[in-house]
Amino acid sequence: MKGFIFATGVLLSAGVCAAAPVNWAGTIVTPGVAANGWNGKFNAFAGSYGGASYTVTPFDGAFATTAGGSYGATLLAVAPGSSVELSFGTNGYAAAGTAVNNGFTIGVQAGAGLIDTQYGSGVTGITGGTINNGNYTNPREAFVAVSQNGTTWKYLQFNGISGNTAVEPNPADPSEYKWVSSSSAASLIAFDIPGNYFNSSRIAPDGNYAPGTVSAGTPVADFSRPFLGTLASFSNQSWSQLVTTLDGSAGGTWLNVSGTGLETINYIQFTVPSSAKYSMLIESVAGVVPEPATLAMLLSGLALLPLRRRRQSRRINESTWRTGQERRHDRATG
Repeated sequence: MKGFIFATGVLLSAGVCAAAPVNWAGTIVTPGVAANGWNGKFNAFAGSYGGASYTVTPFDGAFATTAGGSYGATLLAVAPGSSVELSFGTNGYAAAGTAVNNGFTIGVQAGAGLIDTQYGSGVTGITGGTINNGNYTNPREAFVAVSQNGTTWKYLQFNGISGNTAVEPNPADPSEYKWVSSSSAASLIAFDIPGNYFNSSRIAPDGNYAPGTVSAGTPVADFSRPFLGTLASFSNQSWSQLVTTLDGSAGGTWLNVSGTGLETINYIQFTVPSSAKYSMLIESVAGVVPEPATLAMLLSGLALLPLRRRRQSRRINESTWRTGQERRHDRATG
């Protein structure tokens, strides 16, 4: 099934940081955050510095800057000891079932960037599966919770791990994504997968020119397509190999929410422990839902389900009535 993006952008709580590197608490107004990237599809513009503009690639994540975005960044920062809640808005939500993307229906872009060991050529420096190994950006780590009503929350626990030691979720085993009712049982999630705006290795891997100068017709990545790999998936890859590994996806960390028990997901929360050394930075959050035709079919199927059950029950009762004499005879003679 196809899915599209209906994400996001209403700031619900002012738990955002008042500390470096970014203070958005006094600059974001509800719901005017869409212009700053809160539509599930992050801006192609990574930022500008020294008169030069840059495009988002895995080697050039959006810049983390001071309040006001002097470098043109679109990052939201959540400082240690703080949290932020985001709404998917009145026109959208994230699908909670398995109908779309096998349950991987929420994608988080955290502005993570990979080290280019041959600067300008695009060669990753990742040599293993260690969390944040190969990232030049500071760790992006937070506890994640989702909610249907904004009051009752389900917390992500991956691989049975809880506490303040970060874990990188591995999409290879969806059963490891557990959604629990207790925040103390949640896992600290590492968001170390980079993003990519243009689905082409023809552009510069370090994005060292403005998005507007990219050749017309250059394909854009699919922001509703999950990346189902880990940071280790990019180990020792060239720029063209990395684009192939992304397979058309815009990257980011995708979460399987099929086990939440919720009908829809309308809110998401990121909480950074006070023990963390760095802020969690968020570039965009994507929520994928069924396309309208598919959604209508699903809803009509659900509406007919009680009727089908009643008809089935009648058929069973009729069958029982017709064979009752034979069954009583069997019991009497058996």
